[in-house]
Amino acid sequence: ATGEETLGGQGLASSAITDAGGEGDLEAMVDDAPHANLPPSAEDTAMGKGRDAEPAMGEAPLEDLDGDQPLTGDEMLLLPNPTPSGPLSSGSDGEGGQLGSGEDTKQVMERMVKESRELKELVAQLCSRNKMQCRLMGGLLQRVDHLEKVVDRMGRRKRRQSSAHRKKAACAKKCHMKL
Repeated sequence: ATGEETLGGQGLASSAITDAGGEGDLEAMVDDAPHANLPPSAEDTAMGKGRDAEPAMGEAPLEDLDGDQPLTGDEMLLLPNPTPSGPLSSGSDGEGGQLGSGEDTKQVMERMVKESRELKELVAQLCSRNKMQCRLMGGLLQRVDHLEKVVDRMGRRKRRQSSAHRKKAACAKKCHMKL
């Protein structure tokens, strides 16, 4: 076996893969590599280097991380970052932040279309109610205007009657005096 494997153009090093001949130079190269202290990637796990492989220098075995013991700062640094789950990603996708399959995408899109239609119907109902309320308010405004005119007419009539009554009363006083 060799100390360095190439996958997707990146060199992956592991101190667990060494020759039985005891080549110290190979281990030194691996330990000096800039990516030697990184946690195992998803590619390493997929190739079988995950849980069953020996931990690299400076890493805690995964069995120790499964317990109820609190993690130290070094152990927390060695854990892989959790992938964010947004509204478009499902919990069972295997590609990190990407959608798992075309069916998941189709279901999400169908749900969004359904919600969009429901929102359009709701907006149409609100517009209809708004239109009806505007008509009612317009009718009420006309009715109030009509009632104001009626009250004004009644007030004028009352003033005329009271002024006519005063004139008659004044006239009656004069007439009685002359008699």
